[in-house]
Amino acid sequence: MTLPVPNGDKVMEKILQQLVGEDADINNIQAYLDKMFSPEEKAKEADDDDDLQVSTVWNINPVLVLDKYLVMETADGYMDNYMAHYNITQSTIVFDRTTGDIMSRDGMFKEDSDWLKMARKFRESANEDLGEFDGSEFDDPDGFLIDEVFGRGDFYFTDDSLFFVYGPYEINYAYGFDVKMGVSKSWIKPYMEKDNWLYKYWFVKK
Repeated sequence: MTLPVPNGDKVMEKILQQLVGEDADINNIQAYLDKMFSPEEKAKEADDDDDLQVSTVWNINPVLVLDKYLVMETADGYMDNYMAHYNITQSTIVFDRTTGDIMSRDGMFKEDSDWLKMARKFRESANEDLGEFDGSEFDDPDGFLIDEVFGRGDFYFTDDSLFFVYGPYEINYAYGFDVKMGVSKSWIKPYMEKDNWLYKYWFVKK
């Protein structure tokens, strides 16, 4: 957790607590995680071949450090003795490096935006992984596509692009793997609210 934040441990501890829990201690994260699981659970072994030996998985990784923002990925769940995961919960979170606050996608786009056009543009960027979107099985394919693309709040951005992030099975045809969809900031600019924090970060001169 030794990542570059302007206010040092104070901000890093706030980020850590939002990732793993309010009682987390930046100086003793291992002890905190150990407390989450009883000795009985940690020592439990399979009685026979019909039972699964289960390990708890919790990964926290920095994805990107920008001048003001920090992108983190967290994934927790369980792994069985066949290395088949299940009950995995994943999140991609953008933090303000100066305050430790989580940045939201709420209000990023104008209410009267062409949501279908945006959804198609994002979805096209995942065609290599998912294939072209086929809405023939849905009563309202346009509505389904909009809900699918914009229904999850996880996102991150670089200096020139915006990405939406989806875990396994969260979108159609994503069978067991992560998916990201991205567009350039120049393409998405006309649809963004000018008073939104990301618009200001990208387009307002500092």
